[in-house]
Amino acid sequence: MIVLSEHVDYWNHIGWNDPYSARLYSERQSAYAKRFGLDSVCTPQMVVDGASEFVGSAPGLAEKAFAKALDSPKIPVHLSVIAADPSNALHAHLDTGPLAFSFGPLTCAFLL
Repeated sequence: MIVLSEHVDYWNHIGWNDPYSARLYSERQSAYAKRFGLDSVCTPQMVVDGASEFVGSAPGLAEKAFAKALDSPKIPVHLSVIAADPSNALHAHLDTGPLAFSFGPLTCAFLL
């Protein structure tokens, strides 16, 4: 698993600014809401494999999503040379391998 915590900025107006928050993460969460046909966003939200979303405090839904994700093919990923610079930007080297199967004539689209 690669676990990311993306701090949204839409709570900053209530008196405490999260130093790790960014508008980009709020926009990404809104894009997921649109993709999943949701009327609104929730915090904490968990998205697994870009295919399942739920309130992150629901352990049963998390276990179900993890089990489903384990059954789907993955691209091998290797992270190395991970470092943060003085501006808190994270730098890493990422290598990936090929898929272990062929999609055949299927066309694929990816949401980043």
